[in-house]
Amino acid sequence: MLQQAWTFHAAGQLAQAQPIYEDILRKIPTQLDALHLLGALSAQSRQWQTALDLFNQALRLDQGNAQIFNNCGTVLQELGRFEEALNSYDKAIAVNAEYADAYKNRGVVLRELQQFDASLQSFDKAILCKKYYADAYYSRGNLLQELRQFEAALNSFDSVLSIKPDHAQAYNNRGLVLEELKQPAEALKSFEQALAINSNFFEAHYNRGNVLREFKQFSEVLQSYANAIALKEDSAEVHWNKSLILLLTGDFQTGWREYEWRWRDEKNAIFKNKREFSKPLWLGAESLVNKSILLHSEQGFGDTIQFCRYARMVADLGATVILEVPPTLVNLITDLAGVAQLIAKGSATPHFDFHCPLMSLPLAFNTTEAMIPYGKEYLKPRLDKVEYWRSHIGDDGFKIGICWQGSTGKVDAGRSFPVNLLENISGIEGVRLISLQKNAGVEQLDNLPEGMKIETLPADFDSGADAFLDSAAVLSCMDLVITSDTALTHLAGALDVRTWLALKEVPDWRWMLDRADSPWYPKHRLFRQTSKDDWSGVFAEMAAALKALISGTTD
Repeated sequence: MLQQAWTFHAAGQLAQAQPIYEDILRKIPTQLDALHLLGALSAQSRQWQTALDLFNQALRLDQGNAQIFNNCGTVLQELGRFEEALNSYDKAIAVNAEYADAYKNRGVVLRELQQFDASLQSFDKAILCKKYYADAYYSRGNLLQELRQFEAALNSFDSVLSIKPDHAQAYNNRGLVLEELKQPAEALKSFEQALAINSNFFEAHYNRGNVLREFKQFSEVLQSYANAIALKEDSAEVHWNKSLILLLTGDFQTGWREYEWRWRDEKNAIFKNKREFSKPLWLGAESLVNKSILLHSEQGFGDTIQFCRYARMVADLGATVILEVPPTLVNLITDLAGVAQLIAKGSATPHFDFHCPLMSLPLAFNTTEAMIPYGKEYLKPRLDKVEYWRSHIGDDGFKIGICWQGSTGKVDAGRSFPVNLLENISGIEGVRLISLQKNAGVEQLDNLPEGMKIETLPADFDSGADAFLDSAAVLSCMDLVITSDTALTHLAGALDVRTWLALKEVPDWRWMLDRADSPWYPKHRLFRQTSKDDWSGVFAEMAAALKALISGTTD
């Protein structure tokens, strides 16, 4: 009977095997193989507690069976009982010191327990015990990828594929590693090899779309995202990234709708800012006549500055507008048109009838490029601050405020540029470069090329609770601002200050593509990389444009 049950079991016919195992155990409750195999069958059926009970019964009969200890460990692992699983794998190894599967499984659990060095050692031992062990190489690669040891991770995934050339997941993860190693063309090949093996591989479609963005093949990006969405319609992450491509390429109508998926993407940092209110969300459908509405910031300072302009449009619909912004921005935005009440985030919220996040307002108003509102001077500096900083800076020369580095997070990668790239601009007769940089990046001022001069402002500039008031005043004293993609560029735009913005090859969505102007800020001029990570052309173009501007041959 046991052989018959095992024949069914091995063929995947679990429903036929199970009653035979159970019949054997009714007759002989201590039949070790039946206990073990029925436990394995229960585990395959994801009946974890049943499987664990059966394995424990078997182990009470035989403490010298390494395979049962190993299988018991896998069930404990599935139940999230990692310390117990580790103990079970250790017992398997105590019985059989060359048990490769137990070492591999032990490595997986140690990774869950964040004992990374021990995990790596366990994977290495599994590979020593079983030379061509694809699963151990794969798990090892995943760990090394997590530890950001990308070259070593790549070697592990290559080892997997030398053993199992049809391992689609290894190709996919290899592609992610190659992206980190700045090899997008090779990454693309890996994702496409994964899809050649499994055309229904959701992650590979999504990852292929992401890497194609680097090649500016945006129609192909959208097709890859569409393929991923066809496999997993509710993937907020894919919808969100799709929105960014649509907005970047000028499809505002669809892009704003897809942008709402940010509130369903739990992996997205924006999701952490989601607010829950008892009052309904307003997205343009309901009348606001004689109603109050809370408009609330949701992302960074720059985003708040860019989208607070919509307050006036909301007020024009007959609403009483309550605007909530980060405390640091309150005094900057205090005179914004359309705002009846301005409050700091974290303070008590007055009564309101509707609410809307600031970055949902373009959707509420069906904003197209031609309908972007109030791009000119919707914020104003405080005059006393302007007078103070003008007296400090003086009126001599052509004053250029510069900012070269923003946040250092992954989303900001590639936006910043080294300040020494402004060397040629600093050498133009009459030009004064005045640093507006704070925090990270300031240290670059200690290593300027010989002869390059950059003026700095006193330590109290842009500090304290009203830092943005200082920045607004100083910007208003400048003849030109040159900056990377930071909050400062939005502040300069909102103040209607002439601004030259240095952009990476594939910029943030709001700067769109292949244009030197911005529909959001009339006095912005955009200088774009023509190849990835190459700023030299950007600043050569800026230097030529600046000479023309100063000489009066161009506006």
